[in-house]
Amino acid sequence: MASDLKDSIYFIGRGIAKIKEGDFTNAIKEFDDAIIKNPEQPLAFANRGIAKSQSQNYEGAISDYTAAILLDPNYINAYKNRSQAYDKIGQNMLADDDKTKAEELEKLEKEKQKNKDKKSETKAPTTLPEEPVA
Repeated sequence: MASDLKDSIYFIGRGIAKIKEGDFTNAIKEFDDAIIKNPEQPLAFANRGIAKSQSQNYEGAISDYTAAILLDPNYINAYKNRSQAYDKIGQNMLADDDKTKAEELEKLEKEKQKNKDKKSETKAPTTLPEEPVA
């Protein structure tokens, strides 16, 4: 199981490299391999969606972004990317829905981070300072 996750991450890395090279066909194949190794990995679906979008296969991209969202309902970039793909095929209402959802999730994420930062500021130090404090 752990090796499947490792293999999946390996193929995702290869796929991302192929996207950067502009080789979308082989990027899709790498992400296919990543999904075979670990079908519960939303990153593989989302990146395959990017490669499909770059290949102008917007319906396929939407399907992959949807799979990523089903695996991780808080995957902000999957909503953003699916919104763009919906726009490309003229599904403006669906695009707007995804854009709104991404904005809501971003707002929640910022609030979480803000609260986390506040907690860490008010926490007592876990170690003593090296020099006495007067």
